[in-house]
Amino acid sequence: MKIGNTGLKQVCIVTWDLKKAEEHWSRILDMPAKHLMTPPWSEVPSYTDGKADSFREPFILYRLENDVILEIFGPGETAGNPWRRYLEKHGEGVMNLAFYVDGERPDAYKQIGGSSGTAMPYHEGFYPDTTYSFVDTGKELGVELNIKCVEDNTERIRTFRENPDSYQNR
Repeated sequence: MKIGNTGLKQVCIVTWDLKKAEEHWSRILDMPAKHLMTPPWSEVPSYTDGKADSFREPFILYRLENDVILEIFGPGETAGNPWRRYLEKHGEGVMNLAFYVDGERPDAYKQIGGSSGTAMPYHEGFYPDTTYSFVDTGKELGVELNIKCVEDNTERIRTFRENPDSYQNR
């Protein structure tokens, strides 16, 4: 398996001033931003450092050619959310590059660990048909990786809703 053999899917940028970033990016890209909120935990369970998240944060999105998404987050309101953490640690800029993998995510983490020394994600989210995970590879790659995988999370989400503490980092 190769990481990213399906191509780059998303670039996530973080900024202290989301409104200002939107003004500039919309002018540069000559398109309006789509305004979104991170989904509630009840719809898309997510965990940071092994603990269930409870944040709802605004962000903007631009759909570029070749199905690449430019996603821009501000610091949000919740201390400890991944975007604020990144801003506080590294400042503004590209936070992560997202790639879909065609194999099991643990295989991807093993491959990442073999080349960067970092193997496990610190943040994971579970949509019904997709999982995403942030792996801090900044020291080795200068950017985090967002590993995405198409997988059926129906049962996993049901279990999390019944018992949020049942999460185990894969």
